Amino acid sequence: MWYTYMKEAVEYDKFMTDAWREDAKGFLVFTGLFSAVVAVFLLESYKKLSPSSGDRNAFYLQQISQQLASFTDGTSVPPQDFSPNLPTIPIIWINTMWVLSLVLSIMSALSAILIQQWARRYLQLPQIPGLASEQARVRSFLFFGAHKYGITHAVGLPPLLLHLSILLFFAGLVLFFYIVHKTIAIVLLISVGLFGVVYLALTILPCIDYHSPYRTPMSNVLWYIWQSFLSSATLCLRWLLRLLHSCFVPYNLGDVTTLRQSIITRWLQTIDDSSEKYKRHLKDGFRRQSSRKPWMRLYRWTSRRLLGFLGGLGWLRIPSFRNS
Repeated sequence: MWYTYMKEAVEYDKFMTDAWREDAKGFLVFTGLFSAVVAVFLLESYKKLSPSSGDRNAFYLQQISQQLASFTDGTSVPPQDFSPNLPTIPIIWINTMWVLSLVLSIMSALSAILIQQWARRYLQLPQIPGLASEQARVRSFLFFGAHKYGITHAVGLPPLLLHLSILLFFAGLVLFFYIVHKTIAIVLLISVGLFGVVYLALTILPCIDYHSPYRTPMSNVLWYIWQSFLSSATLCLRWLLRLLHSCFVPYNLGDVTTLRQSIITRWLQTIDDSSEKYKRHLKDGFRRQSSRKPWMRLYRWTSRRLLGFLGGLGWLRIPSFRNS
């Protein structure tokens, strides 16, 4: 029985961790190339943050020529101090966005490396020499720990950081070419804008329809923001309706005698149900809400089999290795 459990568990874990490592490997390759591109643009733009030595030399040469001309004319030219030109606001914004883009890209690569290490550790620790029952205990300990600390959210962090990095890079690129040449900036803005509209649609679509196969790393963030807004709005409406309910509905064991009282009571019940629904959505998370899609059925079926097997053995709560 233990060998059967470990066989299914190893297949499930390998399927899960292989997906993590493949995604992380792709992010490492892309972030390396992208970071190099951002660094090239940053090396060109950061020079405009400080005054150029050529401007300083030109200023002092002009001062020397004016002093020499004053000697021949018999006039006196007072010396002037060099006042460097401060960087403009667009230059500051460009460098800020590109520096943040480079930092987020490096953080994405570092997160991908950590995910590969976590996946390797998750697979290696249960493979200890000994009985299959001991291996099963170690594996279940790691499995429930991964779910408790939300490792699936950590796996989604590298693509989120990378997409934010690309967004900042494109924004800085449009602003950079707007200073250099407006025609190129307009063409670039149209191209980036069209892609941005498509990206925004792909981000919003799974939040509206859970069956949509299209999504981006920002879909999860947008879904939580939208559900939090709806939950807050329903709480405010519930407070307002309860205030109206206390004014129009008497405290006589909830008896409703007029049409106005009936409408307010019905509205309050609807808002209460909506508030509980949005709280449940936030508690379950975006992944669980979207698990109705056909391609997630295999994942749910495997998880239920493993959890049912552990539940039958009484292992749903394992405090530590020593207590097992």
